[in-house]
Amino acid sequence: MSEVTPEEVVKKGICSMESIEQIKKIAENLDQEPARNEILEAERLLKAISDRTRIKLLLLLSRGEMCVCQIAAVSELKQPAISSSLRLMEKAGLLKREQRGKWHYYSLTDNDAIPLLLKLIGRRR
Repeated sequence: MSEVTPEEVVKKGICSMESIEQIKKIAENLDQEPARNEILEAERLLKAISDRTRIKLLLLLSRGEMCVCQIAAVSELKQPAISSSLRLMEKAGLLKREQRGKWHYYSLTDNDAIPLLLKLIGRRR
């Protein structure tokens, strides 16, 4: 695909130079605060659920608090994959962990993005 210059688009009557300049300003603003932080936050959250294992974990935990052994018992997932995924999701702010004795229990946080993520994958909280 060849690149089209703004001048060519204007010449063909597709856009005006004013509208292109407005879009350039919008694009420049996306690289500055606070938009840049919002983009980085979205990237972090989407990466946290970007594989099948983490999506399954999010869905399981949308049903309530669980420990790793419970998740391993009801899924085909191996404990190392579960633990690694849970840590990544906790670091992204989607999960909280509580230690009781030697067991770690995980549950969803009250992160505003969780209902949206669950809706995206077809589940309501």
